[in-house]
Amino acid sequence: APPSRELLHESARRLRHRGPDGVGVHAAPGIGFVHTRLSLVDLNERSNQPFWDASHRYCLVYNGELYDYGALQAELEQRGVVFRTTSDTEVLLEALIHLGVEAALPRLEGMFAFAFYDSQSGALVLSRDRFGMKPLFIHDGASMFLFGSEVTAMRPWLALEPDSSTVNAFLRGSNGPMSGRSFYDQVSIVPPGAVVRVSAGGRVEVTQCLSVSDL
Repeated sequence: APPSRELLHESARRLRHRGPDGVGVHAAPGIGFVHTRLSLVDLNERSNQPFWDASHRYCLVYNGELYDYGALQAELEQRGVVFRTTSDTEVLLEALIHLGVEAALPRLEGMFAFAFYDSQSGALVLSRDRFGMKPLFIHDGASMFLFGSEVTAMRPWLALEPDSSTVNAFLRGSNGPMSGRSFYDQVSIVPPGAVVRVSAGGRVEVTQCLSVSDL
């Protein structure tokens, strides 16, 4: 069944401070997306998210900025891609579609965390930039998979409890967690440069794709 639009809008309300310029909500059988937009590139509403390709097969929810998107757009145009906006959001989406995730990621110069969805296969791909500049949290539960730029977005869906071992380590003088276990039980932090693949059947696979040492 489609996820509750009421809960999706509640997640959006909790993220409003991250993007006060627009709110997008999408709900379909088995999948739901929320995006609150801070407009930086192409201020027009045509670049609002969740952002779909022209065929309405692929969808992108994206937080960040690509510094080299102009050069990447020019390359994609040479391949025959026709752009409808002047946003780096559309450039990222088309790069993922036409180059593939593994080939596109090393080409991206910037800071980002995104979710790339194929409505035909039902597969979801998440990734985070190699420096971990943009946050990305996930919950891999028995009945649902959640992701967000802040844990607070998960609160309408999940009873959040502290992870005592992580909290204790922090209180003893360790730095806050940057990947792996977070301050919350059942919520983890996607490592910088990692790719998270979620199949239509719910199987989750995490691989490392980018590294600072590759630069």
